Amino acid sequence: MFDGLNNEMLTEAEVLIAIQNAMPQKPTRHELGGGYYFTCHWIKCNNTVHRWQEYCDQCGQKIDWEGVYD
Repeated sequence: MFDGLNNEMLTEAEVLIAIQNAMPQKPTRHELGGGYYFTCHWIKCNNTVHRWQEYCDQCGQKIDWEGVYD
């Protein structure tokens, strides 16, 4: 599969990661004292994400915030 930018072949693993990242995932909530924070759900990333982010800025995972603050 070509990447569409540089006409370079992507590995099967890169394609699978791109497909996974395109499917929205809820962030993981962590309690901290009297508050909380969220991280990207992908265990290899675990980057802190904020509710204004549509994607994780480290791994590109699409974030699904629906119902997280309910």
